Amino acid sequence: MTTLNILWNDLVATPRNVRKVKTGIESLAASMASEDGQIQNLVVIAREDGKYEVIVGERRRRAAVHNVKTKVWGRDATLRCELRDGKNATSISYAENAEREDMHPADAIRAFATLRDEGFTEEAIANRYLYDLAEVRKTLALAALSPKVINALAANRIDVACAQAFTLTDDHKRQERILKRYRTAHEVRRALTETKVTTGHRLFSFVGMDAYQAAGGTITGDLFSPKGEGYADDPDLVQRLVDEKLDTGVE
Repeated sequence: MTTLNILWNDLVATPRNVRKVKTGIESLAASMASEDGQIQNLVVIAREDGKYEVIVGERRRRAAVHNVKTKVWGRDATLRCELRDGKNATSISYAENAEREDMHPADAIRAFATLRDEGFTEEAIANRYLYDLAEVRKTLALAALSPKVINALAANRIDVACAQAFTLTDDHKRQERILKRYRTAHEVRRALTETKVTTGHRLFSFVGMDAYQAAGGTITGDLFSPKGEGYADDPDLVQRLVDEKLDTGVE
């Protein structure tokens, strides 16, 4: 690892930085302009055109730009940077940002999607960042949502609970149609399950999971149900099995 002082104008944002949702940088700019100066190094990778992509420290880069443009700093200002190999850029960015409480949920979701696309398995992500495997699985389920749903989360048009409700279908077009009409978890969940019956319903409990699936019934799982419940996709089959069981007098 090499440490360099790099001219502010030679530092550029990178799409590989997992933090996409921007927040204000004025207070950070003021802090960096104080006598304490830059406390943490940026992490960068070199580009062929002589510029450096900022993998960790994008807010610090933008704060530096702010200080130069407001003439708090001169145009010869430099930032202290650690030069890294570009192969693990997304992993490095996520590891640094995950430790900070103000990371937006949409950024974490997108980062997990990138890690998955780069070949990381659920187990590998869990082991690398010391997460529970079930939580990794849930975040990857959110990462599989339509980009329009994730963008709505990033823009705070919906909350995390609402995004979780969208995972009840993997049909992006359907997700996007529902997104145009509903903005709460209750509304989305109701729209996606209005033709289904919960596995916690008394009729389904009477039939039982084994009998339902043996008859060809399918289940839509709900990773985010606090009781681990899902939805039976064929309520007519549930009712038929209830009737048959009552007719035969089976308890």
